[in-house]
Amino acid sequence: MARFAKWIGGGLGWAFMGPIGGLLGFALGSMVDNTSVITTSPGTGRRVRTTQSDFLSSLIILIAAVMKSDGRVMRSELDYIKDHPHRRG
Repeated sequence: MARFAKWIGGGLGWAFMGPIGGLLGFALGSMVDNTSVITTSPGTGRRVRTTQSDFLSSLIILIAAVMKSDGRVMRSELDYIKDHPHRRG
């Protein structure tokens, strides 16, 4: 997976604050590139790495909760979610 946060941070830093901002933005973006999400399993206490499918599953659960929040699920809401283009990588 390509990591561009350092270059984006450097470019934005340069645009807003000049050369010093570029260096600071590059450093901050580099820290963002080196981060990873590690969660702890509730039942076992083991550390597990979060995957993209875990995020998508959580997102589907969140969408379902929002759709049910007014007490009724409308067909138009469900059709919108099904027809909404998404990108899989």
